[in-house]
Amino acid sequence: MEHHITVRFSADQECDFTLHDGDTAGITWEQAQAWIDEEYVNTGYEAANPVGTTPLADKILRVAMAYGPQPFVSNTAWARRFVRCTGRAIGKIDIAVDVARQIIGSSGAARGARSETSTSP
Repeated sequence: MEHHITVRFSADQECDFTLHDGDTAGITWEQAQAWIDEEYVNTGYEAANPVGTTPLADKILRVAMAYGPQPFVSNTAWARRFVRCTGRAIGKIDIAVDVARQIIGSSGAARGARSETSTSP
């Protein structure tokens, strides 16, 4: 099965990735979460929630925002790892990480329909 992940920074700057089951076969859900957590901590962001926890969607968006579009445009090893871990952690086959609008949803949702997951600014 193919998984499609789009990372969008603006209406005219988006990167599309296609993953096959084998691309994420070696990554468990726990490993994907741990990698996203580690990258989130590396960005220097503080927990967005007053009780000290940050939702997964917020972590993914903030990591993408901190690294910016260049790793995705250049299809770096880091960007491919980000996409694999995001796909495994979210567990959907069609994911859009819309950094500009601060939402994660399906590609259609991030292009204008209501999002599946939105975050606070």
